[in-house]
Amino acid sequence: CKYFNIFGEDDFIIRCIAVLGSSIGRYSNHMYKVTGYSGTDITGIADKLLAVGANIAQALDICGNISEHDNSAVEDYINCFSAHIDEIASADITKCTSAAKGIALALFRKDENKYRRQIVALAEDASRSLREEVSEIIIRHPDWSDDIKSLLRSKKSSARDLALTIIERQGAKAYIPELKKALAAEKTDKLKARIGSMLAVVSGDDTADEKASAADVVKEMTKGKKTSKLEWLFKEPFSPVHRKDGGEADESYIKALLLCFANSVGLKDPNADIIVSELVDEDVCRLANEVLKRWLTTPPEVKSDWMEFFREHNYDYADTLYAQAKYKWVLYFASVYGGKQAMDTFDELMAHWPLMQKGGLAKEIPHAITLNGSSEYIMKVEKMSRKHRFNSIRKASADALLCAAEKLGMSKEEFADLMVPDLDFDENMCRTFDYGSRQFKVYISPKLEPEIYCDGKKIKSMPKPSASDDKAVADVAYKEFTAMKKLMKTVVAAELVRLENTMRTARSWTSPKWKKLFVANPIMHRFAVGLIWGIYKDDKLEKSFRYLDDGSFTTVDDEEFTIPDNAQIGLVHPVELTDEELSAWKQQLKDYDIIQPFPQLTRSIFKPTAEELSSGYIERFNGRVLKSIELAGGMSRIGWSKGPAGDGAMLDEFLREDIFARNNGIKASLMISGMSVEVYRNKEDDVTIEKLYFYKLPANECMSVSDLSDRYFSEIMYELSKVFIL
Repeated sequence: CKYFNIFGEDDFIIRCIAVLGSSIGRYSNHMYKVTGYSGTDITGIADKLLAVGANIAQALDICGNISEHDNSAVEDYINCFSAHIDEIASADITKCTSAAKGIALALFRKDENKYRRQIVALAEDASRSLREEVSEIIIRHPDWSDDIKSLLRSKKSSARDLALTIIERQGAKAYIPELKKALAAEKTDKLKARIGSMLAVVSGDDTADEKASAADVVKEMTKGKKTSKLEWLFKEPFSPVHRKDGGEADESYIKALLLCFANSVGLKDPNADIIVSELVDEDVCRLANEVLKRWLTTPPEVKSDWMEFFREHNYDYADTLYAQAKYKWVLYFASVYGGKQAMDTFDELMAHWPLMQKGGLAKEIPHAITLNGSSEYIMKVEKMSRKHRFNSIRKASADALLCAAEKLGMSKEEFADLMVPDLDFDENMCRTFDYGSRQFKVYISPKLEPEIYCDGKKIKSMPKPSASDDKAVADVAYKEFTAMKKLMKTVVAAELVRLENTMRTARSWTSPKWKKLFVANPIMHRFAVGLIWGIYKDDKLEKSFRYLDDGSFTTVDDEEFTIPDNAQIGLVHPVELTDEELSAWKQQLKDYDIIQPFPQLTRSIFKPTAEELSSGYIERFNGRVLKSIELAGGMSRIGWSKGPAGDGAMLDEFLREDIFARNNGIKASLMISGMSVEVYRNKEDDVTIEKLYFYKLPANECMSVSDLSDRYFSEIMYELSKVFIL
């Protein structure tokens, strides 16, 4: 029957909708078949449902049920209930469907402070997606702290979990007393570990009982059946792990340490530090790598379809494909204790897992690396967020940094700033290595390499300890120098790329934060003296300046300059300078024999033509033809990724996404004639370049060329010029 199509809207059809709409989602979507009503056919449906006897909660529930099968109707329902927000706020909607509550939440968002009580009440809903929406609202309201504390005391573990998520995002420092009370009261291992980790991050204190010994912790963590989740790992013994007192640690120590990660994926229970403090570091490192290997190579009890297919056809596949996602906590354990060996394994996994149906696990690795917390590891993740073979790994790395930063209440860029080590150089940018009979003073050269002096004389390299040196002291000093030199090389390489990206994305610092990073830190200090900086106001360059090695500042006219308090400071882009200013700065750098760490002033400048400014795309690359292997390699080197595969496993675009400090997110899309996803099998295929489009993120709205900043346009063209000769 198509009653609605034949007879149109009347009281009977409204009553039918009221009755049948109540069953949608519970039985079947039969309303359309019976009535012909499609969800958006009747305007003002809320008032009409109320008119036939439905109360406000019932009307909301009916529309929520219908919307689950007709998403196009959601916006219409939100609008038609707009006149009834106060009635919904006063009604009991606890028994309504999640879709109905979603409509109510959309209405409450129109005045979040007025409907604060109703929004917070939805934080305890059974629907995870609804709780996540609520958390995003509450995160924006630090003044709702009383409600957050109340959620932390909730009887529902899901509500307490949500409260912890909100606290992490807002910054845990304001909730330390409440977190300590929650830690004492919490019975769920997962949440207890999460609270303990948060407290350890914000306070630097050991959140466990200071009097508790490793033996006490192990006994508590392994009692009863708590270790049953580890049975799959202990079918064969591990290499012995020794205590620092010389004895061999009982297996329960190993199990307790593993439970510090297995009980809550992505977190490290502070009890792990108590246990490890009594164990030999080298043995723990070996254990971590053995656990990682065992996870990667232990076949699941029930083999997947593709494994059975490969077995039947005698196809070979890597043992690492056995790794099961339910035990992914092993990645975090290996990251914290596995050292370089585990990191090498991670690199191998990220290189091939995305190609072999393990992309989800591969995206977990950057989060695991971040948990390690060392500057070297954080810089590795930061580098992967900008440049990695797989776009999924880049995005996962950026997300890992953001999650870590949010726990400290800062942006991921601020977090990356915080992680730049000072390598134990003093305020004079010097570090002394003592051999007993002689001392070596090490400085950072303008080339960002160690510069070594002994008795005031510069020497080529750090000598190995000799017979005349104090062997114990000298051996330690030489080992420390070797480690420092290696870490310096890693830091310099990472920060070089990050700084150039900073210039490209127009990031800025307040003057106090700029001085803390570029004046106080010895490596960043050395970078800073080779670059041209600017004072910005409303995203416009007001004054350019240079930072001198003696700590003073100078202008383009070589006059002394003082940085204003609370100024916004960023790296100058040559497109912002006049021809005279650019020429004068280049001459000043030449006069003082300053070599820039990367091409700042000498990089090519590109500006759109008048025709391009009135267009929604760029055509200056049209018609260029490259071999597929040449194009894929070139675009990867400049940080672009392949677009999604279409029909016939063909690619038709390359993409780059940027979030700018002084712009919204922008996605650049370079269209191509078509290229096989199997580039290396079809590397000699000719690919023709087509138009370049731009989209505003996150809305993915088309942008005209005139909407782009001069800096962004110039940088995109500069990058592409490395692939295409302009």
